[in-house]
Amino acid sequence: MRSKKILSLILVIIECLVFYLIYTAWHLNPPMFRQDLGLYIIYLFVMGHYSIKDSLIWDEIRKVFLATILYMITFAIIMPSTFEGVPRRYLIFLSTIMFFVDLFVSYFLRVIFRSVLSKKTLVVGTSETAYRYGCIVNDNKFAITEVVGFIDLNDPHYFQKQYEMSEELFYNRDAHHVFDYKNFDVVIKENDIDQIVIGEPELSGKDLNTILERSAKLVDSVKYMPEDYNLVNFSSEVQDFDGILLISTSKDTPSVFDRFWKRFFDILISLIGCLITAIMAIFVKISYIRHGDHDPIIFKQKRIGYRGKTITIYKFRTMIPHAEEKLEEMMKVNKDIREEYHKHKKLRYDPRVTPTGKSLRRSSIDEFPQFFNVLKGEMSLVGPRPYLPGEKAEMGDDYDVIIRCKPGITGMWQANGRSDLGFKERMKLDVYYYKNWNLWLDIIVIFKTLQATFTRKGAR
Repeated sequence: MRSKKILSLILVIIECLVFYLIYTAWHLNPPMFRQDLGLYIIYLFVMGHYSIKDSLIWDEIRKVFLATILYMITFAIIMPSTFEGVPRRYLIFLSTIMFFVDLFVSYFLRVIFRSVLSKKTLVVGTSETAYRYGCIVNDNKFAITEVVGFIDLNDPHYFQKQYEMSEELFYNRDAHHVFDYKNFDVVIKENDIDQIVIGEPELSGKDLNTILERSAKLVDSVKYMPEDYNLVNFSSEVQDFDGILLISTSKDTPSVFDRFWKRFFDILISLIGCLITAIMAIFVKISYIRHGDHDPIIFKQKRIGYRGKTITIYKFRTMIPHAEEKLEEMMKVNKDIREEYHKHKKLRYDPRVTPTGKSLRRSSIDEFPQFFNVLKGEMSLVGPRPYLPGEKAEMGDDYDVIIRCKPGITGMWQANGRSDLGFKERMKLDVYYYKNWNLWLDIIVIFKTLQATFTRKGAR
């Protein structure tokens, strides 16, 4: 706690110094400096910028962005008289510079003091969700959490139920420090664990209580993941009725304002995307012709759209002609291929993909023709994966949730692993998107998709 307060103080001092240097360079008067700086610091404080909590960079961007916008509105609209005599470009320049300075300094200090600030965390559970959580916080330098290891709950002496284990954790137990539940207390003491995260969403109520009671005696902070995002989401509200705890699970209906801006940006970006697609089509066609392939480059396929309506989506063809018939033949003669496709709805190393198709997939250029679907209103820039009609039965109850919003060119699964995620994990992320949708989430998904595309993470 003391380290966090010191870090917050350092953050304030550095930001004040930069603010002062900009003022000095602009030759502005000191009284205005004190007023400007005071309001800017207050806005950053109110938005939580100086509260050093465990979070990802996206949350920090939102805080600083809102504080910066509020600062600009104050002096440009609410208090324009205090801005007289100062060039308008100054406000934009100062706000833009401070926005990036705030983010850079916050990130830089977290990286430097990570070893001091980080909470040593033990994840209870070895599910795919638990493993993904561990990867996210350990790979993200902005987060101040260090996952030390995982606890395997498959112990018949303590739990009757058998829990699934991530393949990565199963085959690399030692590398990822997977411990048995019987050694729970010893692991916490030997590794100086600060907090416990229960990362097994499938826990029964009895097993969850068993772990919570044991954990509460060993650490001060215990977090757990909800079993179902239908039960807990960003709209949930905790209420106290004289000692009775109630959690509201209401789903906020998107406002007319939110729907307008989502559609506005869909149209704006899809117009640009359609123009780029038309230019790219020329080069894609040339590439196929060079490989002796003269078939059409646009692939059409029926998918499940908004409210279950069947739509035809467009993609650049990445496979050989008559690829679906070829798949049926492959599954008949190869058991492994059949099992892999039924589990993931795709093949990790698909022999049907053409040389040109491999390049298109790695760069996600094959998705560009879907901008025409967005322009037509059948899809959105961000949304759930457009599922195949044949996958409806396997979607189960999630089907009714996922079809409540338009499918997207990109979405939660593309931004969080792309082809590395299985079918069930993808559906969970799509349900999460619907339950927690807002404009800011769309912005995060777009940035993370671009990041995944440029780093080729999860590309096949």
